[in-house]
Amino acid sequence: MLQREHEASLQAAEKRIAAITAAANKRVGEAEACIASLNGSIRDLQGTIHDQKAKMVQMRKDKEREQLQMDELLRAGETERMRLHNAMQEMKGNIRVFCRVRPLIAHDLEYREMAMFDAEPMSLAAQRAATTVPGIEYITFPDRVDRRCITLRMPSTEGVCGNDRESKDYQFQFDKVFEPTDGQDDVFGEIQQLVQSAMDGYKVCIFAYGQTGSGKTFTMEGPSVAACEKDTSLVGLIPRAVQQVFEYSQKMKGRGWRYSLTASFVEIYNEQIHDLLNSADVYTDGPQTFHDGKCKHEIRIVDGYTILTGVTEVPVENACTVTQLLNIAMMNRKSSITAMNDRASRSHSVFSLKIVGSHDGSAQQVLGVLNLIDLAGSERVALSGAQGDRLKETAHINKSLTCLGDVIVALTKNDAHIPFRNSKLTHMLQPYMGNESKTLMFVNVSPSEMFLAESLNSLRFAAKVNACEIGLARKKISSRK
Repeated sequence: MLQREHEASLQAAEKRIAAITAAANKRVGEAEACIASLNGSIRDLQGTIHDQKAKMVQMRKDKEREQLQMDELLRAGETERMRLHNAMQEMKGNIRVFCRVRPLIAHDLEYREMAMFDAEPMSLAAQRAATTVPGIEYITFPDRVDRRCITLRMPSTEGVCGNDRESKDYQFQFDKVFEPTDGQDDVFGEIQQLVQSAMDGYKVCIFAYGQTGSGKTFTMEGPSVAACEKDTSLVGLIPRAVQQVFEYSQKMKGRGWRYSLTASFVEIYNEQIHDLLNSADVYTDGPQTFHDGKCKHEIRIVDGYTILTGVTEVPVENACTVTQLLNIAMMNRKSSITAMNDRASRSHSVFSLKIVGSHDGSAQQVLGVLNLIDLAGSERVALSGAQGDRLKETAHINKSLTCLGDVIVALTKNDAHIPFRNSKLTHMLQPYMGNESKTLMFVNVSPSEMFLAESLNSLRFAAKVNACEIGLARKKISSRK
């Protein structure tokens, strides 16, 4: 009896074990199926990830290729812009002349009849529309469309010292004529393209010529720094040009271009070169100026560029640096009071900005030079009242300007020999007045009838320059090693 019960219990236990085993095996089978399904999903996900990674790599390669193509298009576009820009500049001529007549100032009124100003003042618009400018009797502007003509009338001299002469009109045509109502903005707007050429790797020279008191320094530098801070419309061409260079260099950073700028500022006084950025070098009797009777600064022409030995060169990183340099130079530059001007510049000043540009994605490098020159004013001793040191200065100034005229004449005639070395001024300007350069001259004219004869001489000289042909300019491009 007990044995049968025991056997029945064993059988029941075996059945339970078999049921549990079957259930466990079923769960294991289900788990293995689930694991297999998960492994399949994992393999599918891994395949998807692999495909996505491959697509991302391809997209990255496509983007890099597109970027390279875009960079190449931008470089090609910039190259084409340079070509078209400078083709346009060459069509205008690689040596051009602008004429600027300054407004009447208080100094001029000392030589005029005050009754001339009794008429009611004209508005600025009316002045621009008129052929003549109020108060200016002997200078007219007949061309109101192209604004390229100026007429100067020499009054009659009937009964003057027995030298009778009828009044006569002299008409001149230049690339642009600026009237007394034109401001610094108007003037700079016409030279912006030349500044751009310097950024493109060309040698550019812009200089102001004219008699003492005709507004050359105002055109190039503007009035005092304090006056320019109060009225930014008075800022001269030098700070405006440098500001344009900075703005363009910042813009081109996004296209892979990097620019470095270096400035120097010198003057030629009595045929001696002085560093206006070095206060110890501005006096002719200073111990640092001469060595064995020779000026320490030598002019060397190297690879088509002017090099001045021993001259301070300042890296320019912002426009404020240029303002500081101008302030130093204005304090150091030689000037004096004459009968024609309360602050007559007695030297030729040369501001030079070297522009080196390099492209990150290529070996291309450009080297441009922008020279902005304020020539000392031509003057007659009888009018200026020069004596002593002033008379010596006047002689040196007029001689160097005469040498400049000789160079212009020789260039006009295509002479085999150009007398660049006859003066420090023309020697320094040699690379920028020959071929492979772009040159612009401002002839500044005083509106005062007292100086009409000198104004006529200035206009005649400028007409010679305007007739000069110097060939095609070439930009300086090299490959970095």
